Amino acid sequence: MVAITARTLRQQINRHLADYLAAGRSSVIIADGYYTLVDGSAIDIEWILQAVRTDPIISPSQHGHVYREDLFDCDDYVLYLRNKVALYIMGVAEHPLALGCILTRKHAFNFCYEGQGTLHIINTQHTPDVVTTCEPAEFEKFLDMGAGNRIDLVYV
Repeated sequence: MVAITARTLRQQINRHLADYLAAGRSSVIIADGYYTLVDGSAIDIEWILQAVRTDPIISPSQHGHVYREDLFDCDDYVLYLRNKVALYIMGVAEHPLALGCILTRKHAFNFCYEGQGTLHIINTQHTPDVVTTCEPAEFEKFLDMGAGNRIDLVYV
């Protein structure tokens, strides 16, 4: 399994997301020193997407049953997925997975770093299926960035 330093992960986050951070108000928190890449050696992006699709709490088919605005909504979905994967990865990797959360003023997303410059953004709470993009040209639209919506927090 390939591990990267927190510094490398921060550089990749800044490379991909710096244009969308709220000037003077955003926080980028890198909590650990090393991270396992989402490159298929332990977990790949398809594993993460399948974890969402099949989860009894956050799968798109369950949104009508579990979702409660301001009680269990988008930010809770992304934290739930991050914690679920963190518990799994403890048994297979030496370092936490490069999987984190992006909180904008309007919505929350998961993201993961695959290596080779590839950052995936995941809309965990999208219906009828979880959606993702790894195309930087699509990030602005995918995140619904605009004057009234910037990234307030990136946490991994």
